[in-house]
Amino acid sequence: MMSMQRHRTRCGPLPLRDARGRGQGGMSLIEVLLAVVLMSVVVLGIAAGFQTTAKVSGDAGARAELQSALDSATDRVATLTYPGCASVTDISTAANAAHIATSGYDVAVVDVRYLVPVGACTATTSALSLTVRVTSVVDPSATVTGEVVLRNPAARPT
Repeated sequence: MMSMQRHRTRCGPLPLRDARGRGQGGMSLIEVLLAVVLMSVVVLGIAAGFQTTAKVSGDAGARAELQSALDSATDRVATLTYPGCASVTDISTAANAAHIATSGYDVAVVDVRYLVPVGACTATTSALSLTVRVTSVVDPSATVTGEVVLRNPAARPT
């Protein structure tokens, strides 16, 4: 009787061997360094993207708050009593006395134009255009301007 022996065979390619007969099981130092450099570039790119997103989001939020302060200031200036032929200084003083500034912002009336009639202020002037500037106390370079028209309630159209 003949005995049958099973032979185990290995499927697939034989492992590579170096001159000493050892297998090539790891990665070389160059490959590891290259992988570290590539991963660093990717991580730095992602971090820069997050930083840019945070800055843009913060800038948009600050701009929206500044615009909201301008809206509030122009609404409050529009409720002032008609000043007649007052100067910019007089109107700005009256506006500050009425506490039109939102907390954290400075408000100033920087220009007055006489609309009806156009030109110099007279006894018949019935409308003024006021330019209002709002400046952030935290960042003085952040300013925004708007316009408000004040009308003389006693004036009658001709």
